[in-house]
Formats: sequence, C-alpha cells, structure tokens
Amino acid sequence: MHSVNQENPGELALRSVELFEEVASAYLLAIQERLAPPLFHGTDRAVLEMDVQERSRYLSACKLIIASLVPVYLKHRFYTESSNQAELVLNRSERRRCTDLVGEDLIRRIMDAFGAGDMALRGVSLYEHGALFLTSDPGKAENYAKRAFICGETGYSAYWLYRGARWFGYEMPHVEGWDAAVDLVEEACARGPEPVVVMLTGVSREDLLWENGEKVEEASLNPFTYLIGPSLRCLADVDLRAGLVITREEFDEFEQVFTKAVEKVQGRSGRMGREMWTISYRGASCGMAFTVRALRQKCGRPVLG
Repeated sequence: MHSVNQENPGELALRSVELFEEVASAYLLAIQERLAPPLFHGTDRAVLEMDVQERSRYLSACKLIIASLVPVYLKHRFYTESSNQAELVLNRSERRRCTDLVGEDLIRRIMDAFGAGDMALRGVSLYEHGALFLTSDPGKAENYAKRAFICGETGYSAYWLYRGARWFGYEMPHVEGWDAAVDLVEEACARGPEPVVVMLTGVSREDLLWENGEKVEEASLNPFTYLIGPSLRCLADVDLRAGLVITREEFDEFEQVFTKAVEKVQGRSGRMGREMWTISYRGASCGMAFTVRALRQKCGRPVLG
C-alpha cells in the first residue's frame, strides 16, 4: 500500500512536479491506449486493510442488519407503500415523531440509509451491495469515504438503520446471527473513522459500466467525458491496496495538483504530437508534499520519465 507522505521541506516542490507529471502521464496514456483516466475510490483505511475473509464477514453482517431492519421500519410505518406498491411514501407523522427524538440532521441520514437498504433488497442495480464503484472526481470519492467507516455503503446503511431503530424504540429482530452482526458494527464504531481516497491508474475501459449497470458506449469513451465526475462500476478484480492512498489531511493539497494536471492535459490534448507529450508544471505551490512510488504501476509503458 502506498501513501502520500509528508517529507523534508526542501523536497516539497519536487514532489509536486512529480505528482503533476504522473497524473498528466496517466491521462495521456488513456488517450493513446484507450485506458480509463485516473479513477478514485473513497473508503476507510480499516476497510482497505481488511483481507477478503474479513471484508466478507463485515459485508454479511451488514446485509443481515439491513435485511432484518427494513421490514421493522415498514412495520412501524416509517415509510408506507403507495396504493400500487410501486414506491414507498414518507409517513409524515412518524417522521415528525422520530425527528423530535434525534433532530433533522440524523433523521436525514437514517432516511438515506433506509432508502439505499430498501432499494438493495428490491434488487435495484444502482444499490447493489459489494460492487466496486469508482469516479473520476476525487472530491466525490472523498465524500463517499466519509460514509465508508464500517464497510462502504453497505455498512453506512446498516449502521444508521440500527442506530435509528434503537433511538426510535423499534424492537430488535430475533434472527440467527443478529447479536454477532451488531457486535461487528459496534466494533467498527469503536475504532472510529479514518477516510481515505485511493487513486487508480491503468484501468481498462472495457472493465467499466455506468453506475446503473449500463454499458459505457463507444461515444462516451473520451477520457475527458469522465471529468463530469460520474460514478462507474468496475468489473475487474482490482487490488485497491496497489493504488495511491490519500488521507483526509493530504486531500486538499492533492486535489490542487491533480486539478492543474488535468487542466493542462485537457488544454493540449487536441493538438498534441509526440514531441509535445512532456508536460511541464508551472506555479506549483511549495506546500505540496507527495511521494509517487505507486503511480507507475499497471499503466503499460510510461509516457514520461
């Protein structure tokens, strides 16, 4: 696992230049060899460091909590089904009662958790648990990382459904494995969140679908199409620990350098000959401090360096 680390002050500007050139290289390689541009995944360091068995254990526990609690919320008419059962309708009186107990901010989180959990149980592909979602927008990945402290979006839904049920006085389900599942969630809460963003390079476009599961059409494959920040579903077995890990403290500085690199490449890509493929960095803040040991992995041959 590679991380963006603070180093000696005299090396800060050099690290900025190196990161800038590596990001620019990845975009140029995407243009040349039909790869995706740098993509980002928001998660938590604890989740990132889990092995396959541990992650599977957490996912199973969170899915059990969701599957057990969504019917409890419906029983207490937190939401009610519409007349044609095509959608759920917010029960205003129950929402008002619950809001009085926990406040508007928490009630919105619980509503969000219920919506995602209910849609997953209904088989809506957009809310499929366990899929690896990526985005070209590092800011979007950072927001997602803040929700991932238990086990990604699945853990977020399980946690807030569980907390809400306790606050609202709903009965806890009597299902096999419930106590063990709740213990895992409580264990994750006790360790506290440590959000991180992982940058991946060299991902094949053929391994990507749009967030809703639809195929990415040929007309949408220009690397700069991704700059609008859509969410993408990755079909490949990606080792996130091989990517560049950016912590919460490092993110703002990373985003500044990343943005400069993308803007430079976007401005030149339309008229670029091979002699113009060396991108120089201008105006780097000396406050940047990045190591880039991870950024040449799995990208084919390097464009720069």
